Amino acid sequence: MSFTVKGWCPGALRPMQSGDGLVLRIRPRNGRLLPEQAQAIADLAWTHGNGLMDLTSRANLQLRGLRPAGHAAAIAVLTGIGLIDRDAAAEARRNVVLSPFAALDGAAWHLAQAIAQAMTAPDAPQVPGKFGFAVDTDPPALA
Repeated sequence: MSFTVKGWCPGALRPMQSGDGLVLRIRPRNGRLLPEQAQAIADLAWTHGNGLMDLTSRANLQLRGLRPAGHAAAIAVLTGIGLIDRDAAAEARRNVVLSPFAALDGAAWHLAQAIAQAMTAPDAPQVPGKFGFAVDTDPPALA
C-alpha cells in the first residue's frame, strides 16, 4: 500500500484530489453554522459529492468525492452563504478553532473574530501549512 503526503490541508478554494474525487473542507466562521448554511452544505454533499459530511479534528466540515466539474458550483453556493474567503491563502490562514461552549458575543467569540480578521488581511504573516489557533477564554455558556 502506498500513499502520498500532500503537505497541506485542503480547503474549499484549494481542494485535494483523493481516490474518490476531490476533498473539500469548509471552515465555518467561529465554528458556527446557520441552519440555512448547514442545509446548503448537505445539499452540496449530496449533489456534487458522495453524500457524506465529515467533521474534522479542526472543526471543519469535509465533503468527499466531489467531481471536479461540481467544484465551481460548490464555490458559488458557499460564496452565496458567506463561507468563502477572498483567496486560498487567506482561507488557509483563517484556521481558528473556537470552543463550542463559547458565548456568541463573549470574549472568546470576539478574540476568535479578531484573529480571523488579522490572519485574512492582505498583510497577514505567512504561517506553516498546518498552523492554527485554539480560542477558549470564556466560562461555559450554560442554557
